[in-house]
Amino acid sequence: MTRWRSALLAGVLALLAPVLPVLGKAPACPPVAQAPDAATLARWQAQARDRGLLWRYEKDGRSGWLFGTLHVGRGPWSVPGPALSQALEQADRLVLEIDPLADDTQSALRAPTPASGPAPAAPPKALAARLRRQLERACVGTLLDGLTPSMQAVTLLALSARGAGLDPAWGQEPMLSQRFHQARRPVESIETVDQQVQALVGSDELDTLRQALDELENPASMAVVNRLAEAWAAGDLATLSAYPRWCRCLDTAQQRAEFDRVVLQRNARMAAHIERLHAAGSRPLVAVGALHLVGEDGLPQRLQRAGFRLTWLGPGAP
Repeated sequence: MTRWRSALLAGVLALLAPVLPVLGKAPACPPVAQAPDAATLARWQAQARDRGLLWRYEKDGRSGWLFGTLHVGRGPWSVPGPALSQALEQADRLVLEIDPLADDTQSALRAPTPASGPAPAAPPKALAARLRRQLERACVGTLLDGLTPSMQAVTLLALSARGAGLDPAWGQEPMLSQRFHQARRPVESIETVDQQVQALVGSDELDTLRQALDELENPASMAVVNRLAEAWAAGDLATLSAYPRWCRCLDTAQQRAEFDRVVLQRNARMAAHIERLHAAGSRPLVAVGALHLVGEDGLPQRLQRAGFRLTWLGPGAP
């Protein structure tokens, strides 16, 4: 288990975002995201700037937009900057890994067993006790009760970023989805919840649980998420592209195989979806996790090899 896996956890974080403000607020609990008052929101809007990774892609006289998201964030990051705002206006639909506001997203995440297989075995007592301690520490109450133990632990990894001021409540996907739904504009998902969960958890539930708990019990691991978040906010392609060299998370054959399954194999599915939409005449804003957009196998490179011309619109764009 590595921190990048929880950073890509769009589906489960989408479920959490609308209800995170009701989590425990005892002094020992992590800080909870609070909805901004009118003055704070006005300040965020006045100071809005572009963050994240944003390209316009073009081919055969038609265009669309590719936005690399972060599934956790800080309050001001939830307000789109000028370039993203323009893309939001011009796109004819929003395409996400998973639409967080779709009814089937919520029901699928709460399903007792995944559609692709039987329910996982109960964890050994020692692992179950470690998980209980982390659930209590996160002050989530009964919020995660409908998830399997491994998914609870992976979700706790993302929630642990709250201690550094990074919260799923401020992730990009809920903000984007809400804007399109309120305007009654199309929103669609590239993946199903089951596809994403299977990619993130893999075939060994207990191993995923064990690795996630190891990371939750290691405070030093949060440094990777902090660096990833700040690089994302700055649109720092060099740092994000070099992620495999500094994350200390791809050192073993097992870790590299996980990264291939969770990131690279899904990139192929995402690129094919974009090409189908383009061939059908659509001009979407495609918003997926930022790690899908960097490196030789990232979506921009894949689209370029397919004959698309890409123009950088993110931070520092002319």
